[in-house]
Amino acid sequence: MNTTDNATEHRFRRIVMAFDPTSEDPGSVESVAALAARLKADLLGLFVEDEGLERLAGHPGVSTVAAPPFGARPIDSDHLRRVLRMQVARSRREVEAASARYRLRYAFSVRRGSLAAEITSSVTDTDLLILGGTARPASALSARTDAHHFLAAAARTAPGSVLLLRPGTLHGPVLAVHDGSAATEAAMTKALDFADRDGGILDVMICCRRLDEAEDRRRQLHSQARATGVELRFGVLPKATGEDVVAAVRRRGIGVLVMAADSPLIAGDGLARATCSVLLVR
Repeated sequence: MNTTDNATEHRFRRIVMAFDPTSEDPGSVESVAALAARLKADLLGLFVEDEGLERLAGHPGVSTVAAPPFGARPIDSDHLRRVLRMQVARSRREVEAASARYRLRYAFSVRRGSLAAEITSSVTDTDLLILGGTARPASALSARTDAHHFLAAAARTAPGSVLLLRPGTLHGPVLAVHDGSAATEAAMTKALDFADRDGGILDVMICCRRLDEAEDRRRQLHSQARATGVELRFGVLPKATGEDVVAAVRRRGIGVLVMAADSPLIAGDGLARATCSVLLVR
């Protein structure tokens, strides 16, 4: 298969941007729309009305706490539903406006149920699912242990590729990890897409112990990148860990880290401390 056919096979056809009642950072919608335009993908805004949150609001022992003089007070279920309607309307407007600016084909869908189940059931293997920054899992990324569990769960359960978004990072440098996993070839294709084309730069970390094998991979990647106009910069790690990857991210000021979803490096908890967005590719 030639490089053009391979790129077409692995191209994202739709970007699914997940929202929920705790979504924040509306500026991320603009960044995601710009990414969809660059990748020539459609955009779906998906708002999930989490039934668990509504059940929690109806519990008699749950209340909100506000600054004095208001103090604690019960959660009003009717008020929560009004807030949800406003959030849905705001998210829809943001997706519509950004799609118009970038001339994207788009849709906006509202679903009700379990957040994780509704999100994962809405994507296919040709979609890119974007979480964090605009969806509740971002809060998990603030804690090392929760971040690792969420990262591993997303890699394991999502049918397609998953981007764990850190606000303000999508336009930063891109680092791809080439560790020989089954999805590594697809991950490299996606990394080339994320790197700015025609003069852009992609950092590649080759993880292998044999120097001759590293050189073979380097030649193959140069051949793959030639048609894109992206310059490749290589580093070799004989025995990489998740913490080694995080150290490279910080040292190089990386904005997007691209890895195969089946990479053994995800098994450690080092990636939980990554300060960049993480793209896990199927």
